Amino acid sequence: PEEAHITAWNLAQRLASGDQPVIVRDHEIEHGHFFLDPCNLQPDQEHIVAARLLEELGQAARSNDIIATPIEEVWLTRERASVNWPD
Repeated sequence: PEEAHITAWNLAQRLASGDQPVIVRDHEIEHGHFFLDPCNLQPDQEHIVAARLLEELGQAARSNDIIATPIEEVWLTRERASVNWPD
């Protein structure tokens, strides 16, 4: 986060939002990383993933502060969302 100006979980959340969402494997997000799994990509979708990464990392790099939501808040938000399933 110090170099990227964003935590792994905040980056994963931002990638998942927007017009072209990129969903990552985040089952170990609390360790500060996630996985990009290309197995379900259709041809040329790798360009979308690369563009979204550049977009979000660029925005974070321009931030004066590190974008860092406490991981506990992320877990609570997910827990609350699961209560509303299916939404």
